[in-house]
Amino acid sequence: MKGLFAQWKQARQTRLKLRWAEPELTRGEWQVSAGVAYCPKDGVHPDAYQKRLLRSAGQGPAGRKHGLQAGGAAGTCDTLIARSDWTLLVDRERRWMLRVTDRPGQVDRLLRHAQWLARSYPCPEINQATVKIPGAFAVRESFVDGVPVRDADEEQWDPVYRQLLASCEHHVEHCEGFFDLDRVWSEIRRWSLPGWLRRALDQYETGIEHVLREAPLLECHGDCHNGNVFVRPDGRVVLIDLERVQPLPFFYDALSLLRGTAPVNAALRTNYLRGDYDTEMASLWHSAGREWCPEHRIASLLSMALAHAFRPQFASAASDKRRDKFVGASEKLRQALGVD
Repeated sequence: MKGLFAQWKQARQTRLKLRWAEPELTRGEWQVSAGVAYCPKDGVHPDAYQKRLLRSAGQGPAGRKHGLQAGGAAGTCDTLIARSDWTLLVDRERRWMLRVTDRPGQVDRLLRHAQWLARSYPCPEINQATVKIPGAFAVRESFVDGVPVRDADEEQWDPVYRQLLASCEHHVEHCEGFFDLDRVWSEIRRWSLPGWLRRALDQYETGIEHVLREAPLLECHGDCHNGNVFVRPDGRVVLIDLERVQPLPFFYDALSLLRGTAPVNAALRTNYLRGDYDTEMASLWHSAGREWCPEHRIASLLSMALAHAFRPQFASAASDKRRDKFVGASEKLRQALGVD
């Protein structure tokens, strides 16, 4: 029942955003399914892109009974994705998308992030845009064809990850500052943690010290999960959703794709623990002025989970929130940690 209420509430917010963004929307009968709204080209069925969005959101097509008339005479976007911080409007020809907000600071921040990450990572082209929505600010982002790596063919997972590692190594030259491990230890030793996780910290403390002590910080993408790493039809990688850039340990982006429960995460994590990426890791660590130690592979994963919990966006939060973030991130690595 709680899940149904959450979906109803999300769909309600999506309808409100649909009305707000109406001047940029193509005119027609729109369907709303949780956080996604779309105007089918044939008036009935979502196209392949819209179907993928619905699958990713765990939703099916909305059905005609949920339709509502919306759109402006000059609107060209046939898909709306409602998020807490942005409203995404996708061009019906799949050439570009608009990210729209009522907060101008978000636009300035995203433009800075895009310029910064484009030095090293393959990213969409992002430029400031003008929209017809009253009180709105926006950027126009080139449309990324392809699929997120979680939906890619299994034979693409390994080459995709190696491409990501190569970009991470190139980005490491921009490190500035160092990770404060003492602050982390002083806080987590006060936490009440599940027994298996406390045992993992004790078992891998030496490795965590090696990995995180004075680890160089880097303005990272910060959100390289399996839905933000895209694979184009020609096999090239593109990173989307550039809003989470912040200073994190230099290896954070490189290891983020190993955290998760989807088949792609589990497969890449198995390869990593087997040593398949030791050459790339050694090169990455060397570029940061550090030494890669294969015996600390598991400690490096645990270090990534710690870095996730203590990322700057959680700095002002209560300690309990950082604890919950650490437990949640570690839970996705529990099998790899090898503790009961």
